[in-house]
Formats: sequence, C-alpha cells, structure tokens
Amino acid sequence: MNVLKSLDDVDYRGNTHCGCAHRCTYYAKSLLDISASVLVRNLPAIEYAVTFMPAELYEPLMRACVLGSHLLASRELVWNWPFRVMNFKNLLPADNPVCRQKLKYAFREYEKCIGSIIIRTIGDLKNEKLKLVDLRDFDLDQRMTNVIGLIAAKPLLERDQVEGRDRLITLAEKAIRLQPLSEPPAEDPLILHVDCVVEQDNVDVVTVAMAVHRVSPISMKCCKLVAKHIGFMKLIGILRSLDPDYCQGVNITMNSLQCTGLLNILPDLVKLKKLKALGISYNLLDFTKEGAVFQRAAGALKNALAGFHYLNRLDLSNNRIGGSLKKLISNIKQRLEYLDLSMCSLTDDDLEYLGTCDRIGVLRELDLSRNNLSREPELLYKLIRHIEGSVEHLSLNRCQLFKVDHLGHRLSLACRSCLKLRTISVMQNRLKEDDYLNIMEKCTLITSVDNLYISMPVDHFDGEGNLIEERKRQFFENVKRVLHENSSTANQHFCLNMDEQDQD
Repeated sequence: MNVLKSLDDVDYRGNTHCGCAHRCTYYAKSLLDISASVLVRNLPAIEYAVTFMPAELYEPLMRACVLGSHLLASRELVWNWPFRVMNFKNLLPADNPVCRQKLKYAFREYEKCIGSIIIRTIGDLKNEKLKLVDLRDFDLDQRMTNVIGLIAAKPLLERDQVEGRDRLITLAEKAIRLQPLSEPPAEDPLILHVDCVVEQDNVDVVTVAMAVHRVSPISMKCCKLVAKHIGFMKLIGILRSLDPDYCQGVNITMNSLQCTGLLNILPDLVKLKKLKALGISYNLLDFTKEGAVFQRAAGALKNALAGFHYLNRLDLSNNRIGGSLKKLISNIKQRLEYLDLSMCSLTDDDLEYLGTCDRIGVLRELDLSRNNLSREPELLYKLIRHIEGSVEHLSLNRCQLFKVDHLGHRLSLACRSCLKLRTISVMQNRLKEDDYLNIMEKCTLITSVDNLYISMPVDHFDGEGNLIEERKRQFFENVKRVLHENSSTANQHFCLNMDEQDQD
C-alpha cells in the first residue's frame, strides 16, 4: 500500500484513500466518524455540545479533531473529558490502516502541532476527572518527549519559584546520585504513560520528569525507552529514574559504552524485572577478546538476560560477538520472538548453536545481515528449518552470499516449509541476474511470502560502478516473465522491492 502524503487525503464523501496518484484504495468511514468530522469544524457547536452530549461520543470527536488538526475543538474536548482514562490507542480504528497511520503521525511529528496542543492542554490540569493518559505505541520523537517532560516537571518548578533551567539541572543531578527529594509526595497525581526518545537535547528534562514522579502532580511513566548519544553518566541517571512497574522496553543505542560501561549500567538495568524488549546496539561491545574485563562483561550480560523473565525481543546488533553467542543467550528464560544479530561477526559456531537453540524456536523476526554466511551455508539452511514454524521476516543483507553455489535453489528448499514467512531480504549480496531470477521464481511459489527485497544484479554495472541501462531494462523484462510464468500458482500479493545500489 502506498504511504499517505498528507492529512488532506480525505474526499468529499468522508472516505479515506491510500494517497497514491490514482486514488485507487478507499476505506469507508462510519457514519459516526463522518458526522464527527463535520461537527468539530464548528467550535461554537462543540462548546455547546459538550454540556449535554453522551460520553460515548467523545472518542470519535477526538479522533476527528486529530485527523483534521482542529486545535481549539481538541482543547475543549480535553477540558471536558468525562472519563478517568484517556487512552489514545482506543482512537485507532482496527479496520482502517490509513486512519491509524494519520493518528500516529499526529503525535510523532512535532510540526503537526495537534499532538503537542493536546498534551499541553492535558498538562493544564483543568480537568480534575482525568487521572490517566495512555500514549504508548505512538512513536513519539525526542521533541514530543521533551514537551511531555516539561509538562511533568512544570508544577514542581513553579512551586519553588526557582529559575527553570537551574532547577532542572539540580534535580537531574539528584536523580543521578539517588539523593532523595525534599518535596512532599503528591496526592492522586495525573499519570502519563509514554514511550520516550531521549537524546542530548532533552535528557535533563526527561530525567527530572521521571525522577520527580512521586512528588509532582503529573507523574510521567516511561513504558519504552530509546536512549541515543546521551553519555555514560546521564544514561545511568535515566535508568535509575525508570519505574520498574511500568517500563517494558529499553533500547540503549549509540552510546559507545564498551564493556566497561556495560558493567556499570547493568546493576540499574536488571532492576527492570518486567522488561520485554532490550536493545544494546552500536555500543562498541567486544566479547571476542580474552581480557578479564571482556569476559566479566559477557558473564554479567548473560546473568542479566537470564533475569528478565518476560524478555522476548533482543537486539545485539553492531557489536562484536563472534563465538560468544551461546554464552550470552543460553540462559534466557523466555523464548525470543525477535532477534537482531546484524553485523555481529558471527562465526560458524554461533550459527550452529542457533540451529539447535530452543530459545529461538518461536522466532518471528531474524536479522543476520552483514555477517559472513558463505563459509558453511548448510548451517544457515539448518537454522531456517529450525524456525520454519514461526519465522515471518528474514533478513540476509550483505552476507557475501555471492560465494554460495546454487543459492536460489538451496535457499528456497530451506524456506519452502516456512508456512508463515512473509518477507525475505537478500540485498547487497553481489548476486548475478540468474541468482536473483532463481530466488524470485522460487519465492513466488511460497504462498505466504508477499515481500522480496533484492538489489540490482552485480553484472549490470560497468567497471566504474555505473548501472548499464540496457541491462537494467532487460532485467525488468525477465522479472515480468518470471512473474507471468508463475502467475497461476504465485501469491497474488507478491511485492518486489528493488535497491539499485549493490556496489560497496
């Protein structure tokens, strides 16, 4: 399906379309949603309606406000919201993916303004009935996270009448050092459930907002944390400020921890007993060395992973694991559904272990990109067969597969019993046209596969790395021929995704 281009893709009948030039796909709105989209355009009518209308109409009206960016009407609805809980996930229509995408964009993109206005209005605390706001799974960016953090810390700053920035820094330092705050606990606070994106620009604000949750009238609860480029000490402050009863996901990426830093943050990380997802990618971790620090770090991470009894998503990508994978994940209690091992310098021992590991027996997504998988391809095929009953997405990008003989035939034999497989990605493997056509022919016969990601064949580039247009046109003709020849048995929703850059 094509992606929406703007929030204006609504026709005069109230139906939403997919946003493509041909306006080919329509999703019918209900009569209630069409009526709500008309009503929210009239602010005096909304101001009058909130005095007597049934509570059941608030959610469709709020959905119409967000989709149409009606700022003043949304404020009126927040101030008069009749429930104790405002759960924005209830606004997402299950049968209309276009509206779902628009609603998520309204809170993810700060420039859209409507999400920011709603959050600021909630922070006014004019609605005494409202006690819980749930914004989980809305993919907030770091600026929206900053807005929520400022709102959560604002009542405390105003109470002390201290210069805001200085007060924030002081509270952040206390949070990092675990010093108790002197303020009395807040009674019956408004709780905000959010997924936080923390970077250098907002790390102090978010640290304070989570650290003062017991004493502020607005309590910010981070359910999923993404922390990028914030430095070692501030990362510790953020982890210490997380509430273990609420936090279920942590992605600590691009913080250059190295093994020494990992050892220092793990004591705070293991306190999050309800963690379901953990990412530590791009942290310069190296478990291939023999030094005491590296082995201690590997042992500490192994024990930490064993302590997360609900963990089912793990991202170890872009760290040097080579040969240590069994040591790291062998004690994990829960079976993993997502595993990212891209660019981890995996060895044949690692692949052999994965091919028999019962902890990945229900794996739905596996990323092995940027590892050399050409040395013993039989280990790869064995691994695929091991997860054939559950795997849905398989990424093998940049794995030097051009060195494997008869790749298309052998890969398809391994995948043909994967009854749930939907996506296969083999981009940037320097494969020739015959290899890609063979893979394509076999993949179209796997009825569950609806997406194949490939690159332009390596033999379609000249000596200077420029794509030869004539060979490109010929390749596309051959692709059409393969799809046509298999049209009777192929998946009718099969989609080919092309990357024209296959030159390193």
